[in-house]
Amino acid sequence: DFQIMKLINVPREKSYIGIDVVASVIQDLKRLYGADKYPNYQFHHINDLSELSRGNQLLRGDLLIVKDVLIHFPNKNIHYFIDHVLPNFKYALITNTFSNDQDLNSDISSGQFRPVDLTYAPFNLLHNLELVLRYVVGDTERRVYFYQNPKFFDLHL
Repeated sequence: DFQIMKLINVPREKSYIGIDVVASVIQDLKRLYGADKYPNYQFHHINDLSELSRGNQLLRGDLLIVKDVLIHFPNKNIHYFIDHVLPNFKYALITNTFSNDQDLNSDISSGQFRPVDLTYAPFNLLHNLELVLRYVVGDTERRVYFYQNPKFFDLHL
């Protein structure tokens, strides 16, 4: 929904690509921040996460920002994200609602809500993921993780 990105100045020599499953969100963003006003911004609607296959050019970049998205995905889609989306980026900032209650990482239908932590089962993404920020909105804790993709940093001498 571009709430954070509208506060960030993306240098003209870099590009920003926004992707959402809600078509009306993309239409609004194109109207407000489209190429006529910001030539280095692109917005794309997808129907399902599986449209972002490894061959899709939308799926390449230095930094992936995922804010409050995974909390609405069923676990199979989060596994798809970990296996097929995350590996295509050098870095990622991943923000999710967190809670220690029994709903953490429970499976849901697409569009529903529950707290997510990728370091807990069933995801167990422990390597290359660092908790960098905790903050509270209302009575809800949010956690921001920094991911560094090891394939971009392996030096083969």
